Amino acid sequence: MPVDEGAVTGVNSIQRGLAVLAIIMARGAVRVSDVSRALDLAMSTTHRVLASMEAAGFVTRGGSTHVYVPGPRAYQMIGAWEATEDELCAAGQQQLAHLVEEFSETAHIVVLRGDRVRFIAGLESGRALRAGLRLGLSYPAHRTSGGKALLAALPLRALHDLYPDEQLPEATSTSVATFTELLAELDRTRERGWAVNDHENEDSVVGIGAAIIDTAGRARGAVVVGGPSSRVSVDDGDLIGHEVAASARAIGAALTA
Repeated sequence: MPVDEGAVTGVNSIQRGLAVLAIIMARGAVRVSDVSRALDLAMSTTHRVLASMEAAGFVTRGGSTHVYVPGPRAYQMIGAWEATEDELCAAGQQQLAHLVEEFSETAHIVVLRGDRVRFIAGLESGRALRAGLRLGLSYPAHRTSGGKALLAALPLRALHDLYPDEQLPEATSTSVATFTELLAELDRTRERGWAVNDHENEDSVVGIGAAIIDTAGRARGAVVVGGPSSRVSVDDGDLIGHEVAASARAIGAALTA
């Protein structure tokens, strides 16, 4: 049974905050009730700890106001955010160039941040009609191929934490609209080894992405090929998907634990 703050012995506020941060960093996203159960703390105590950590920038809210994800100061503290992105960008440049040369379409590397993906590297197609570079931009993960590839690497509990509601925000008529639909899409992603964004984030743009798994088995990012639907379609999945997955494996092999 959860105990009140005054009954917690041998644990000061710093230790408690570090314990909460460790849970959030390990799971990626948590609700107040998750932390309360994990640390056997009262809900009121857990709320206060999270509120203090949010004010200091160590945690922030995900897509739901009830979901907490690591904040910028958490990543700065451990040096993980910048180091991971720099390493991914360096390791992925050769494969990005290969994919652009192979398909004459724009290629990106994305990372998962809470329930969104951020585009951190890319090379643009030289064609007049093309998907443009998205460097520095972020989008809902469930509406992008790279995001779905990374969500497919998460355990079910983390997915429930990220998406506590059945309804998901849509951008187009083909966007994944419910959590149930998303789970089915993630199952298909795991089976084939890559994910597809079929006009789900913006009309007339199709993307195919695969997760980058490092040598320790951790999903570090995803590589994506995207282009106008007049040239790229779901039917191209086998051709482009196999190559994108191969590039993701090559990048992952260069990323040590």
